[in-house]
Amino acid sequence: MKKQKQSLTEETVKNTGFNFLTTLIEKGSGLIFTIILARLLLPELFGIYSLVLSIALIALTFTDFGIEETLIRYVSEAIGKKQYEKARAYFKYLLKLKSILLVLVVLLIALISKFLAYQIFNKPLIFIPLLFSLFYVVMMSIFGVVRGLLTSLRVFWKITLLKLIFEISRIILALIAILLLSKEFVISGIFVGMSIAALLSILIFIIFYRGLDRITTGITKNIDKTRVNNYLKYMGAASISLIFFSSIDTLMLGPFVDVEFIGYYRAALSLVYAVSSILGFAIVLLPTFTQINQERLQRGFQKAYRYTIMLTLPATVGLIFVAPYFIFAIYGGEYMTATIPLYGLALLILITPLISLYSVLFEAKENSRVLARFVLISILINILLNIISIKLLLGFGQQFVLFGVAISTVISRGVYLF
Repeated sequence: MKKQKQSLTEETVKNTGFNFLTTLIEKGSGLIFTIILARLLLPELFGIYSLVLSIALIALTFTDFGIEETLIRYVSEAIGKKQYEKARAYFKYLLKLKSILLVLVVLLIALISKFLAYQIFNKPLIFIPLLFSLFYVVMMSIFGVVRGLLTSLRVFWKITLLKLIFEISRIILALIAILLLSKEFVISGIFVGMSIAALLSILIFIIFYRGLDRITTGITKNIDKTRVNNYLKYMGAASISLIFFSSIDTLMLGPFVDVEFIGYYRAALSLVYAVSSILGFAIVLLPTFTQINQERLQRGFQKAYRYTIMLTLPATVGLIFVAPYFIFAIYGGEYMTATIPLYGLALLILITPLISLYSVLFEAKENSRVLARFVLISILINILLNIISIKLLLGFGQQFVLFGVAISTVISRGVYLF
């Protein structure tokens, strides 16, 4: 038993290292990608890209509906018990559900994209890019399945490699699109480039790695679908609410401010999310937390909590002090207005990793209903505060609206964490 505990601890430490490297690649490359787009597109086109991306991410979440987290939860549990027939059954059942959702969501967005562009956001320039973003939704949905399987198998070094291929390809293809395409088609080209990058990563991984075969092929065993559906129901509600949580501010700003101000806000938000994601490591703990209980779980959680605070608190304070210099150095003088929302959003560096840590704990112990309930309450608070901020501050200038929405976002996240 002692050797087993040491082995599990060593594996968790090793996987945490790979997860940190993966997050560093993902968020570091994501930040570089954002900086490149922001500098080359300038605030107006970057604002269009940001608005379309927010809609695409919401669509992507509906195609998943918590399936990736559910897959990790049940497949990793079955693997931990050496029940590979059950693991295959869980995978095939969840893959079928995901395929149905993917088809329905893509068709729906294709049908309403013109209405969204012309009637809801009053920004016709997003119509064509929104259609092309559906290729990105499809590819990233498949990408999520592969990532979920690798997480369940606890082979985090493969996830690191998968993300590295995707991030490098994404940057190269986006640069090609920016250099070759005109202003009218450049945003659409960027989404096509990101879609190709995801497809290329998946194909390379499938060709060269066969470790997924023991889960994807072979005989299956009957599973308790009611149990899975009950977990998935609340996990899906939580995941959809969370993506609205992260995108609702951009969507609500859309009809009220110019597209360049959306660009300023997303530039600040992208910077905060990149830093907070690099400092968080919660996802690596989900497979481990599903397989331990009581004292070991309590000790593991307390250690993770302490390390998270040690990393995020100094980073939050530091960013507040250097915010204007950070914005100028990273995005350039055209984006100095982004400093205003950055001051308000800086606390998310502390709050976001803690939310992820507690969420993993609830997910591991099948308490997804709690997450769904609390995130729904918090998103309603966020919407209400956003409405108040926009109505009260719009007359003083759009930059003040950005700050008000940023504070509203932080308050609602704080309520959710509390």
